[in-house]
Amino acid sequence: MSKEYDKILFRLTDILTKLAQHQVPTLNDLAKEYNVSMRTIQRDIYVRLNKFPIIVNSSKQLQFIDGFSLSRTKLSIEEMMTMTLSLELIKNKGKEFQKASQNLMDKILYEKVFMPYYIKPAPSEYIDMDSSLLNALEEAITYANLIKVTYKTNQEQIIAPIKIINFDGFWYLLGKEDCEVSINMISTIQSVCLLEEKHTLNAYEKKLYENAHTPFFNTKTHLSVTIKVSPRVAHYFKLKMHLPSQKICEETKDGYLIISFDVTHFEEIDNLVKSWLPDVQILAPLSYRNAFKEELSKYIKCIND
Repeated sequence: MSKEYDKILFRLTDILTKLAQHQVPTLNDLAKEYNVSMRTIQRDIYVRLNKFPIIVNSSKQLQFIDGFSLSRTKLSIEEMMTMTLSLELIKNKGKEFQKASQNLMDKILYEKVFMPYYIKPAPSEYIDMDSSLLNALEEAITYANLIKVTYKTNQEQIIAPIKIINFDGFWYLLGKEDCEVSINMISTIQSVCLLEEKHTLNAYEKKLYENAHTPFFNTKTHLSVTIKVSPRVAHYFKLKMHLPSQKICEETKDGYLIISFDVTHFEEIDNLVKSWLPDVQILAPLSYRNAFKEELSKYIKCIND
């Protein structure tokens, strides 16, 4: 137990040190360097270090959010991680300790880190990374086994699992079924059975699946969407890429931005467009523009009835 604790403490401390020194490792880089599974590194980043403002940039690299610095705290990185792991043990003793543990983390450990700045963490669905289900999925992904998935609806599916992925705070299993993409919520899975048969991904497929950034991703269609952004919100589209494929094609003299996105399904960009109404217009394709207008018309009719 002590040796395992020491390994975790070293790994977490080293990861924070790298990020503090402006290194930008990927999850794969860290898994290889520390000789641990991808699930272990994911747990390090998304569970053990979830209070730190670590983001994944457009190149799939980890980094602190711009403007964040560990130098703002009086605690050393080693002290911060010792406190974090200790409170994590208390938290796991029962639900009654979870809130108290969380409050202690906020007040004792991170108050100085986040003040005078406040980094709002994105809420995420709870997932038990030590469950038998997740252990089976990790093993299947690591050793490229096919699996038989039984869903809570009693439906069954044979798939090649590729990775466990978080989309907008929800956990999904990304896989391949008969050369087609399979994306299903972890919460809908009842059980998993590892099969002896193996599967492989060629270099093209690996790169393709790395581009999955919404649960609507597929490999069959490739669509280009062009939007027009008003000067009132253009600044926000210059500051960050809202989707990995975002490309600013033109900035007009009066401040409008013409932006293109490459997607595999219109649903991948739908929520983005809706969240910026009325300052975003769909220019192309016409089929998507018309479908979007029809959906808005139905909504307006619904609230007026």
